[in-house]
Amino acid sequence: QTNIETEFASSKNDINTFSSIDKYDDVGYALKMNFDNKLQLSQKNINDTAKKGFVLLSNVNYEYVQKYFTPVERFRTTEFERDWNRTSTTAADDQHIIGATIGIENKSLGMVGYKFNTFLEGNKYDAYKHGVDFIFNKKGFTANYNGSLLTSRSTPNSDFYRHKSGISQKIKKFTVGLKDEFEQNKFFKDKKDSLLSNSYKFWEWQAYIQNADTTKNRYGINYKQRTDYAVKDSLGVTSLNKSTFAESYGGFLELMKKANNQLKLNTTYRKLSILNNTLTSQPPDNTLVGRVEYNFRLWKGLLFSSSYYEIGSGLEVKKEYSFLQVAPGLGVYQWIDLNNNNIKELDEFFVAAFPDQATYIKVYTPTNNYIHTYTNQFSEVLNLKPAAIWASKKGFKKFLSKFSNQTSYRVDRKSTETDLAKAYNPFLNETNDSTLLTLNSSFRNTLFINQMGSTFGLDISYQDNRNKTLLVNGIDAHKNNYLEERLRWNITKEISFNLNGKGGLKSSSSQYFPAHNYSITYYEAEPKLNYQPNTSFRTSISFKYTDKKNENDLGGQYATLQDYGAEVKYNVLNKGSLNLKADYIQIKYKDDLQNASLAFEMLDALKVGQNMTWGISYQRNLSNNLQLSLTYDGRKSEGTKAIHTGGAQIRAYF
Repeated sequence: QTNIETEFASSKNDINTFSSIDKYDDVGYALKMNFDNKLQLSQKNINDTAKKGFVLLSNVNYEYVQKYFTPVERFRTTEFERDWNRTSTTAADDQHIIGATIGIENKSLGMVGYKFNTFLEGNKYDAYKHGVDFIFNKKGFTANYNGSLLTSRSTPNSDFYRHKSGISQKIKKFTVGLKDEFEQNKFFKDKKDSLLSNSYKFWEWQAYIQNADTTKNRYGINYKQRTDYAVKDSLGVTSLNKSTFAESYGGFLELMKKANNQLKLNTTYRKLSILNNTLTSQPPDNTLVGRVEYNFRLWKGLLFSSSYYEIGSGLEVKKEYSFLQVAPGLGVYQWIDLNNNNIKELDEFFVAAFPDQATYIKVYTPTNNYIHTYTNQFSEVLNLKPAAIWASKKGFKKFLSKFSNQTSYRVDRKSTETDLAKAYNPFLNETNDSTLLTLNSSFRNTLFINQMGSTFGLDISYQDNRNKTLLVNGIDAHKNNYLEERLRWNITKEISFNLNGKGGLKSSSSQYFPAHNYSITYYEAEPKLNYQPNTSFRTSISFKYTDKKNENDLGGQYATLQDYGAEVKYNVLNKGSLNLKADYIQIKYKDDLQNASLAFEMLDALKVGQNMTWGISYQRNLSNNLQLSLTYDGRKSEGTKAIHTGGAQIRAYF
């Protein structure tokens, strides 16, 4: 009935490897100890754990972290700083955390316990925390309370009290209950009547009625109130005063009893009132959030559907963005100095085509500008698979079993449309809609013909991707829709043939960067011949022809790309693989306006004329759970020097 745990750690962090002085702070230590004990209060012998018996619980714990200790990764909970009202995660001095708990537990009734913790950090910080846990169950009645009071002395000082509690009663098939959450966090320099501006308080309570949790079909309704308090200065005396008041009405329904037909509904309506306009600039707002999920499976899997739909209203923040430089290969974008002024301007960043050029990431920053919006999210996946019931049939049913289809559609839409029938319509995804603020939509339909066939197979896909973003500088919209065919044919056991075709329209529209506007019609065709005499060796030759044309009113640029490729791959079972590839790409391009940003898009980041790319990758299994990867890539464009990129990586599997 007694458990003792001890954990010890040390670290060595030499911040200047080449210096022989100031070595006293290189090594740091940490220690954690824990003692738990259970004592049966109504026992006949040591093994008596009768359900009606009471158990005395006790715990003592201690944690020591030296100020020179440097962990490799975070070892404390994500809420640690908030739990102790600390503004910094680094140790200014040696840290000591001492705790003790005592409580009584009864498996049929519940438990009650008291907890004490202290956090000492030299003369920089000291805090004391008292906590109480309480749970009571009796004949369908449940009560619980979890609260703590923290007093800390630092810069600034603080008093932090919070709790969560609730009571409920089962009445036949229903449960009626109340629960609340309260926090009061006061920050002050010296005097407790002089509060700092980051002090706050809120109280939230909720009443609800729902059916018993033991049933698979669940439903219920609830009513919630929340009051927020902020600091107000009156004649030199600061205090917490009411700032906002919110009411919420909600309900839910879950029909989960049937595995092949499941439905979930959830909705909440919230009303916000501003009680003191001097304490907050946030405008009052009424919001609605509703969500429905429906999954069904029919005829042994012949038809399967998964649907999700959510609506809401609220405020949409305008965003600014910038580009942050990172290590080569870890980014997404590259910078091209189009006007040769050596200044990184926002319209000079493009999605990198090669890993060595990917040295920037895009970082979005929210602003203080908001717009009232209506939001809807919708997702649908529909699978039709006749083989689920007709795979073993003959004749026309056997023929139909060779076909299958998958349709998926997803949209996230925010608009200022006041007509709710349009605002909550998930199928309105035109990017030039003036009321549309933010859009991310994707539609894909794929028809599979003889998908499981060993000799022949054909996939025909149509995809439509659209996105639109609200920025401080204006609207930025992109669209890409295309039809794609993929044919595979195993001519013999060793020889196979693949043919991929693709055609569509890619467009970009920016209010702030008109030079980035384009509407490109493109076509691609790529035949590929493969020879694989055994499981260890495979070689392929391919040819890819691409035709691109920008709309005449946007410049009329025209490009053709011819890509001749070859690839060799050699595998050794359980040991590794070697892959070699090379491409010769011939590009023709016509642009009377000399639009450099558009050329980057149409030429796939290559140059007009002759281009070559090549690469070697080697993977080696060093052991059952250790793998080494070596890569080398090169490229050469007409009139430029060759660029070589190498990399090494080790993976460990656990």
